[in-house]
Amino acid sequence: MQSMWWALFLLIPLFLSMETVHAAMPALTVSSAPVPVTAVAPGSQRVPVLRVMFRATCDAAVTVRSLNLLRRGQGSAADIAGVHALDGWQRVSRVASVQRDGAAIVRLGRLTLEPCGQKTLTIVADIGASAARAGEHRFVLTQASDIDAADATVLLVPGSLASQTARVAGPERSVVTVAYPQLTEPVRYGEHRTIARLRLGVEGEDDVRLQTILLTNDGSARDDDVQNIVLESSSGQRLTGTAAQMDGESVLLTFQPPLLIGRNEERLMKLTADVRASKRRTIRFLVEEPGDIVAVPVRGRR
Repeated sequence: MQSMWWALFLLIPLFLSMETVHAAMPALTVSSAPVPVTAVAPGSQRVPVLRVMFRATCDAAVTVRSLNLLRRGQGSAADIAGVHALDGWQRVSRVASVQRDGAAIVRLGRLTLEPCGQKTLTIVADIGASAARAGEHRFVLTQASDIDAADATVLLVPGSLASQTARVAGPERSVVTVAYPQLTEPVRYGEHRTIARLRLGVEGEDDVRLQTILLTNDGSARDDDVQNIVLESSSGQRLTGTAAQMDGESVLLTFQPPLLIGRNEERLMKLTADVRASKRRTIRFLVEEPGDIVAVPVRGRR
């Protein structure tokens, strides 16, 4: 009898360990907030259509891989050029196309919530230049299975279907175009190197003021391989603030002050940085998606 009690005593830590593992299973609560009803012009980019809030329990970290959105409203899915997710001004997903049935899978790059962590993302839509006037569009999450959070248990709270409608109206927005003139010399290790050249132009009836630009490296350099990144005019005048380094493969730069470009005008710029990467790390910066340039139309200026 004594040996039996001793065996049970030895098993107690095992039972406690199993209970701890069970208690540490990650869980995630997801809710959404309505975006105010707004009228948007054809060609508008980064139109907020849904704000999604994530809250992880304090047991374990949670990685969110994707969101399965559904477009609803009196309009055609073809009017939406794409949808993606923003963390502040930073794009954290690729642009997802909207299928004929309204489904759109937004794949998140590196969204990990630490235990007790919270994060709010804004889902934005790019409206096609030929979008039909009076079309109405809203995006929703309909069920917990719409959120791919790896092994975490997902709770979609009541009211998370709430979303307002973006209505297409008004004249077409001007479009910022991008070209990449060839570099005059290869990119080398060292300080204040020119790592890219850009020619930005405006097509349309309105002038624009450039607010921010997100540049993505299509090469293999990452994070602190490229430091002190800034966009300058061709004459060397600083046009943006300086980013200490890349965030993964991209860098977000803010024009200081916002840069006015007139309709049918072009501006030649150069991206400079301190290159700390080895020769095996390649550098090729570009504007990956049209919505990566945030510009505000300036109407009535001629």
